[in-house]
Amino acid sequence: MYGDGLFETIIIQEGLIKFEQYHKERLMAAMSAMNLVLDKNLTINSIFSSIGQLVQKEKQLSSRARLQVWRASGGLYTPQSSDCDVMATCIPYEPIEVSSKRKASFAQTVRLSKTNWSAFKTISAMPYIQAGMEKTQRKLDELILLDHQDHISECTSSNLFWKQKDTYFTPSLETGCIDGIMRRHVIHQFEINNVKLEIGEFSKKELLQAEEVFSTNVTGIQSLLSIDEYQFNTTLSIIPLLEL
Repeated sequence: MYGDGLFETIIIQEGLIKFEQYHKERLMAAMSAMNLVLDKNLTINSIFSSIGQLVQKEKQLSSRARLQVWRASGGLYTPQSSDCDVMATCIPYEPIEVSSKRKASFAQTVRLSKTNWSAFKTISAMPYIQAGMEKTQRKLDELILLDHQDHISECTSSNLFWKQKDTYFTPSLETGCIDGIMRRHVIHQFEINNVKLEIGEFSKKELLQAEEVFSTNVTGIQSLLSIDEYQFNTTLSIIPLLEL
């Protein structure tokens, strides 16, 4: 009743869960941060096994699953326990690994801040809902959210990266952005391919000096072609390294 829970958006392709280990790690970290405890008959591994069985049962080998974990009822604003309930659903899904968004700008109505749970996908997603509404009202394809110190944080439902010369940049979790699954994958691919990456707190001015800008979430990569009047490259040079 109070949005006291979290969720994972999971992509299944040909019956296999993409980035399964990353999802498990983030789920365990999120549950610890929110003081949620699984029933003794459940484990993280058994939950993900059940998602695989659900996909097989529904005969949807390419699926988008939602795993939701929330606190059991009782106690109003003072929970009586750390027990939680778990639900998984899935729908058919057509993979979209690389796409583009033409018009982006900076959010005017929403600011993010770091908390013990800001890196996780909580079911109380009010900032992102409000940002999504602003995006629609302003007839934009994407909106870039800032933190309370005007640092670049993330997009409405994805993390943000950009390239200037031979270096890539992405905001730190200190800005309140989600610790995205695809963000982890991109950072890992940069590491193993010795690609220069800076993770930190950056201003709008630094972003607008970029040559390439792209957002990432578990569904894939989206290039941003413009932010306000600033134009960026239409081709992303990093795509061949990402092993999507």
